[in-house]
Amino acid sequence: MTNDKSAQTYGILKDDTPFNQLFPENKVPIISLIPVPPTPEALPCYTVDSQYLSKKQIKELAMLLYEHRKDCTSFKMAIEVVREGLPLNHNWFCGVETSDAKEFFGLMHEEEFFGDEET
Repeated sequence: MTNDKSAQTYGILKDDTPFNQLFPENKVPIISLIPVPPTPEALPCYTVDSQYLSKKQIKELAMLLYEHRKDCTSFKMAIEVVREGLPLNHNWFCGVETSDAKEFFGLMHEEEFFGDEET
């Protein structure tokens, strides 16, 4: 479960991810509704908003990161990556939600700016 602070923007996990046990409601606090690639060659990712994670969630995410990413050379380094904003591949998610009006209207403005790709 998340801290007593209440996040406003969430990514909704698919049912079959390695993160479901950490987020029983399948809701991960994220920084933005828009996934962004952390590096030019990476797939788009949602960035976990660690300020809304419990200490247990931070430790368990760091353990997964340390076990699966070769560039993460220590558990301490993995903790720092999670605290700074862990990018999670957008393919782990089936949707997003927000109660932050500025975030929502920012997304609406962006869709208006880019236009409808089908036309």
